[in-house]
Amino acid sequence: MVGVAQLVERRTVAPNVVGSNPISHPNNLTVGFERQLDIFMAVIASFVAFVSCVFVIGISIKISLLISTCVLLAGLIFGRRVSEIVSRILG
Repeated sequence: MVGVAQLVERRTVAPNVVGSNPISHPNNLTVGFERQLDIFMAVIASFVAFVSCVFVIGISIKISLLISTCVLLAGLIFGRRVSEIVSRILG
């Protein structure tokens, strides 16, 4: 008899209600223009640092990679404020 009672019950489902099963997953991949510019500038600065260390100064490739990685990380962490920080340190 339990099976018959369950067959007779109507199940009401609200299609627009989000519960434990979300309708869509959050999109955390969107990055604002300012952050994209910071990333682009950090990559360019890292490349310039690597090329200048290897070809202009003549430092070995391993040391140049280390320096360019530090420049990239500083650019990703501080963004375009790196130029302000460096100018305060040097001047």
